[in-house]
Amino acid sequence: MAQLQSQGVALRCVWSDRPLRPGNADIDHCFPWSAWSCDDLWNLLPSHHKINRQKSDRLPTADMLELAREPIQEWWSLAYQQGET
Repeated sequence: MAQLQSQGVALRCVWSDRPLRPGNADIDHCFPWSAWSCDDLWNLLPSHHKINRQKSDRLPTADMLELAREPIQEWWSLAYQQGET
């Protein structure tokens, strides 16, 4: 994520669409670490730090995932192409 930001790529929270900057960005485990200890790239998503803390160790709802479908797919495309984690 930091590499993309340093290249001038404007990143947004997959859950809230808020702009992400170094001071407010977190990496969220879509499926929480407490439920499944998975650090695979597909499970790591850019999130605004306030949204990540609100979600905490809960699974995203079906509605939340549906609303975030496009931002998640865009992130995967960017991250996989750049080899980001």
